[in-house]
Amino acid sequence: MSPFNLSEDTLKDLLVNIIPLGIIVFFMVTFLVFQPFGGGSLRTTLMSQMLLVVPLVTLGALTYVSGRLIQSEEQRDSEHEAEVREGPEPATQVEGEQSA
Repeated sequence: MSPFNLSEDTLKDLLVNIIPLGIIVFFMVTFLVFQPFGGGSLRTTLMSQMLLVVPLVTLGALTYVSGRLIQSEEQRDSEHEAEVREGPEPATQVEGEQSA
């Protein structure tokens, strides 16, 4: 079972968004450890972290929603293909009608 109940194909499609999430997390940790904007000021540290947290949360939510939409479309397409392969249901005779 894959994370968030998504298929392997859907996870491959979402890899485009997962890689930037990893990059953002990398920079968050790097900025916390090395403090490139002059350490000591809590305000500066919070501002630099918020500039990374907001896109991280936004991209994470976008990735989750798009994954759900892709998954539902794939399921709908597979159901539609199954219906096309089976063909239309045969007509049933209604009571009271006589067959020719």
